[in-house]
Order: sequence, then C-alpha cells, then structure tokens
Amino acid sequence: MTDASVFAPRVLLGWVAAIAAAFAFSIYFMSAGSGTGDHTGPVVSGPNALSRSAIGYAGLAGMLQRLGLPVVTRNNGRSETLRPGSVVIIAEPQPSAEAEESGFAIGRATGVLYVLPKWRGLPSQSHAGWIEDAVPLPPGNADWTLARAGAEGHVVRVAPPAAWTTNTLGPAPSPGPMLQLIADSDLTPIVAAEQGILIGETRRDGRLIRVVADPDILSNQGLLKGENAALALRLVEGLRGGGNVVFDTTVRGTAAGKAPDLDLLRLLIRPPFIWVTLLALAAVAMLLWAAMPRFGKPDATPELFAAGKRPLLRNVANLLEFAGHQEVVATGYVQSTIRTVARRLHAPRDLAGGTLIDWLDRVGRARGVTIDLPRVVAGLDPAAASASDRTALIRATSDIHRWKREILNGL
Repeated sequence: MTDASVFAPRVLLGWVAAIAAAFAFSIYFMSAGSGTGDHTGPVVSGPNALSRSAIGYAGLAGMLQRLGLPVVTRNNGRSETLRPGSVVIIAEPQPSAEAEESGFAIGRATGVLYVLPKWRGLPSQSHAGWIEDAVPLPPGNADWTLARAGAEGHVVRVAPPAAWTTNTLGPAPSPGPMLQLIADSDLTPIVAAEQGILIGETRRDGRLIRVVADPDILSNQGLLKGENAALALRLVEGLRGGGNVVFDTTVRGTAAGKAPDLDLLRLLIRPPFIWVTLLALAAVAMLLWAAMPRFGKPDATPELFAAGKRPLLRNVANLLEFAGHQEVVATGYVQSTIRTVARRLHAPRDLAGGTLIDWLDRVGRARGVTIDLPRVVAGLDPAAASASDRTALIRATSDIHRWKREILNGL
C-alpha cells in the first residue's frame, strides 16, 4: 500500500459523519420502540400470558377474555390496570436482584395469584413461539417465589395423589406425572393432599394472596385436562373484585405502581451504564484515529488454503478416511439422529435400543415413511457390513437423513 491518501479528507469526513448519523438514528428508533406503553413484543415461548408454548399462559388469558373478564396481558404498573378490585397473576417469576429489593408490581390490586416456577423451556428452532423440550428448574426457584409471596414452606415433587384431602374450589385438578406441592407451609389449604398443598392462600395488608404450587394445571399444556379450566376460573374469580385480570408479563421486580424504565437513551447516560457508554465512545474514537492514516484497500496477500465450505468438508472427509473412522462416524450420526427424532416425537423415556427403534418404526409406518429404520440400523452392524464398505455406509447415512425428514416433516 502506498503512502498517498486513498480518499480526500472531505470524503473521509463524510463517511465518518454518515456512520455517526446512522448510529444516532439506530439509538433513537431503539429507544422509541422500547417505551413503557403496551406494545407487541417479539415471539416468546416462556411461561407468560403472551406465550403459546406448552408452558405458556396464552390459553388461560384467552379463556378468561372469552368469558367476558377484562384481561390485561402487559402489566407496566399503571394505576388504571392495578386499581382496587383487580387481580394480578404473577406466573413463574425467576429470582432477580430487583425483585429482592422492590418486590413485584401489584399496586392496589385486591388479589394476587402467584404461580410457582417449575419448568425451563428450550425454544424450538422450527416453530416460533414453541419449545423443543422442557426441563425441571431447581426447587430453590419455587422456594424463592414462595418467600416473595410472604409464605413459609418449601416445595416437594411427588407422584399425583389418588385423592385430594382438601378441595374448597370444587373442580378436581388434573396435574401431570410429576406433581409439585408446598410442604411445611403456613398457607391455608384450598386444594391439598397428604403430601402437601397444591393451592393455598393467606392475607397480607388486607390483600388476599393465593399460591399455586404446580403450574401444569394452569399452563397451555394442562388447561384442558379434566376440570382444570373450571378450577382456574373459580381460582381467579375468588380473587377478583370486579376489576381487571392483570397478567404480569415483566415479573422482574418492578416496584408497585412504578413502570420499568426501558428508555435506552436514558439507560446509556445513567450510572452504571454511563461508564460503559464512555468506554465505547473512547474505543470508537481510538479505532477511527488508528485507521484514518492507513484508510483504504490493503495489499492483497496470497491464499495459503482454499476458502469455502466445500474445501473444508473435503479436508475433513480425507482425514476421517485416512484414520479409518468412517464406520464410527456413520454409526454415531445414525444414533444421534434416532435420539433427536425420539425427543422431538416425545418417545417414552424408558425405551432404548431395539425397543425404541421398533417404536419409531411403528410411528413412521403410521406417518407413511418409506424408509425401513430397522434395515438402516442393521446395515451398520459390523457382521453385516465391513468398515471398508463405503457404499453401505453412504447408503445408511443418506437413508437416515431421508427418514428424519419424512417422519418429522412429511417430505
């Protein structure tokens, strides 16, 4: 590269000004779109009233709306939504420093319904707003929420009871196979079994508070099971005094009656974020200062290796062939695909090996799959094909890929 200037000073200053203007406009639009008003956010799959996933509560909110109840699904702490007579539903909040300091936004609501956390959803890669799987959260998360509700006790996870010892609401709940209850609590039992309380209540500062230990009876996956829908309606109506049903979708510890400050510009110029802003501006200034003397196209350097996906894949394939691991890689790919499909289809957890393959084969035939899964797996048996039989390995990996597409997507 020569010492001569590639761009005139005016052109260079124009580029810097354009970049600065683009950055300023982006900050402006981001702050304008992150105000405190009710707005439509991104697709969510967590346990809240906007989520249509298995662990969400869009079904409960929609049912209450269709029954004529005034439902607010974006709680920002405004007085008009948290007036006396309303009920606030705080569904599965997660531990946070803000909640420890200021509690949840309940305002002047007459009743509060806490739903203890139980699941963490893994977002689906193929369906926006769905989850691939749900894994149990540590019991300490539920204990934290129970303490924030002002109640004593701890959660236990047991098998569903044969009968409920207490049920003042009427409809019998239909929980999932792993029931979460509250044990050793000072809550008054509303629905309970010998192992603990499913729904309990207490009064704090003249406000009726109810706690649901297991979210599976209210979430989308369980609302339509048995009498869960009727139970949910009576549960909410018992807390409501004629006002709104407010689903707190923030549950991030916002102080009562105070909306969270989501203005990006204000956050950037307030401690402690102002120090990050100053450091970022200093870094940008130093970068521009360092790049301006040598701004322009650099000298071309010779390529030592071919770039792109195809040369990379070819090199990997050559290394595997040189090491003689073709059969190991093919077998691992087939087994990994089988486990992935079994998880996507929610196969019984006690199935493994040949029983799992038989179950998947029956499901595949019912869905019109043309690939014979047992034949593919048998083709990888060392007794049926040697490690050097590249044709059999390629055929097996190609067939298992087609089988996955057909059984999941019908392609």
